[in-house]
Amino acid sequence: MTRYFPDTHDAILRHLFQCRMSDEQIAERMGLGWQTIRRNRERLGLGMPNKRETHSNRPEEPLPRITPEPTNPILIARQTLGKRVTESNGCYLLDRTPTSAPDLVREANRVRLKLGREQFGPEAWRV
Repeated sequence: MTRYFPDTHDAILRHLFQCRMSDEQIAERMGLGWQTIRRNRERLGLGMPNKRETHSNRPEEPLPRITPEPTNPILIARQTLGKRVTESNGCYLLDRTPTSAPDLVREANRVRLKLGREQFGPEAWRV
């Protein structure tokens, strides 16, 4: 199961909700838990779909594609490290300490290595 990132997933959740999909269907399509979908649907104020509405109200555009894993090392590092990374005034903070991009990716690679996942980024940034 992947982690819910509002910047990425909110638009997809809104669209799938307009398609009258249930929380379980949306969760399966997005690779998330239905509790996560329900919590974020309520956070966005989407409510529950009206069952009396017909299927003719569905949007004409096709369902969004599931986005592939990002290839940008900084995005991958931010996803891996989660709340440990913040950005303030154009500077990355790791555990509230200013850090450079290579150090950020190295720390993410350390975490991924402990989890048994593949490292990423340039060779100089790998552990």
